[in-house]
Amino acid sequence: DDDGSVFRRALDIALSGGIFLPRFIFSNDPEYSSVSAFNKRQDSLETLNIKGRLLEVLYYVCQGYLYKTIANKMNIAEGTVRKDYVPKLLQLFKVTRRTQLVAEIARRGIVIPKPSSSSFDVNAQRF
Repeated sequence: DDDGSVFRRALDIALSGGIFLPRFIFSNDPEYSSVSAFNKRQDSLETLNIKGRLLEVLYYVCQGYLYKTIANKMNIAEGTVRKDYVPKLLQLFKVTRRTQLVAEIARRGIVIPKPSSSSFDVNAQRF
């Protein structure tokens, strides 16, 4: 893949509502040794002690929802999402940005279950 075709593929995926993750995230290439080290870890939601509302926030973050949308869906203050839940998740996964969090979840192969909440709206605003 040349850079142009990768960019076009990423743009197509993003415009169709998906999340593009570059191939190197899943690579076993020694150049990306930290990636392959994470792939060998057996992290799960249980071992990371992610449950309840924190798990729900993680799901919505991985779906690309805005803080305000997440707060509305969960009937909590936006500040609670932004200042409490998301920083806890960033710290747990040792990342500093939401996009890094999503990539880290994918790299570790963790599957986030869809919340059982009836307020789930596929048309909610995303960033």
